[in-house]
Amino acid sequence: MQATSAMMPGGSPIEMPPQRFDGPPPPWTAPESGPGMVVSSDDMLARRIILVLMTGLLATAASSAVQESLLADGLSLWDGALLALFFPLFAWIAFGFMNAAIGFVLLMTGGHPGFVPTPRQSEPLEGRTAILMPVHNEDIAAVFERIAWMARAIAAGGVADRFDIFILSDSGEAAEASEVAAWQALAPTIDCALYYRRRTVNVGRKPGNVAEWIRRFGGGYRYMLMLDADSLMGGNTIIGMAQVLERRPAVALLQTVPAVINGVTFFQRWMQFASRLYGPISTAGLVWWSGSEATFWGITR
Repeated sequence: MQATSAMMPGGSPIEMPPQRFDGPPPPWTAPESGPGMVVSSDDMLARRIILVLMTGLLATAASSAVQESLLADGLSLWDGALLALFFPLFAWIAFGFMNAAIGFVLLMTGGHPGFVPTPRQSEPLEGRTAILMPVHNEDIAAVFERIAWMARAIAAGGVADRFDIFILSDSGEAAEASEVAAWQALAPTIDCALYYRRRTVNVGRKPGNVAEWIRRFGGGYRYMLMLDADSLMGGNTIIGMAQVLERRPAVALLQTVPAVINGVTFFQRWMQFASRLYGPISTAGLVWWSGSEATFWGITR
């Protein structure tokens, strides 16, 4: 079944040319700094060199210790293969350790503020935000329960008319009936506009689904918030991030820190514990050497 006019808004096309890496980057304006906002410092290259050198030093020291043990009975072909695999794998661990160690020092010395609430402003939002949630054969009841919670949290902030939610489905045909039924049941009960579309041809999978939405509907929105099917974000965080973008036009991408919540299995609870314990120090270290050029998960204009 194709999307109807009730399921999707009127089209608002926008160009989204593929990004090219074989030429000079396009001109851009660096975002201005402000309270609670970290941008790339002038010494960012030096920080990255230090991080790489320390990572290489730890990996080299560990590889040397392993090499001494292997040389005790002579170096065979298998020993060489083991060393060739050991160095990059240990370097991966060493990189994470150095990143966390830097973050720990920054938090202990006050060089990084740690996790702080998203700032909220009293001014009303002018730009509209599209919240995109791609799904693919998910537990649809759980997905729509999270959507309902976020929509009501946004409505409690008094800005439901500034946020539209889109369910972009790449699910199989068998899942369509339950997805449509869930959409029909929830859409009339929330203040945010809720739209649903299932593609019959999954070109490009999830990135292709998002890209197609941008080309067809992206012109109607100033900001876009990307979520996963299992995402849950607080209403104050969603609204606050949109307000930050509105007050700082030079910022193109804005992100918060993800955390595991409501874990049930032993592995999920372990990951939840680790994200709570190590998340702040790892994030502080990441900000120290990446600045405003980090991996993106969040809201964009």
